[in-house]
Amino acid sequence: MNYFLFGGAVNVGKTEAVVRIVYYLTGKGYRILVGNVPPLNQPSDFCVLLEGKNLKGKKIRIIVNSAADIEQNIDDLASFCLANNHDIVISAVRCEGYPIRKYFY
Repeated sequence: MNYFLFGGAVNVGKTEAVVRIVYYLTGKGYRILVGNVPPLNQPSDFCVLLEGKNLKGKKIRIIVNSAADIEQNIDDLASFCLANNHDIVISAVRCEGYPIRKYFY
């Protein structure tokens, strides 16, 4: 399992960054299996499961999540991961100094 985490303080663009990743991947042929993505010009919290092929042509599944700022959101992400087979998780996470970061890990 591979994890790619966008760390940062409140309102620095973590959600916008992960929304852009989803749009990039769907532009490369990945499809959304579960969940919805907000418009690029109105980023809001979301969690989706994508499926597509990596550069070697192997089918992979990627979970992309933006909300990891409270315990319930992190618990929801963990449940989503358990319910959906996946190879990679991309998520926003608070930067060091925020107690919720330890809960996330």
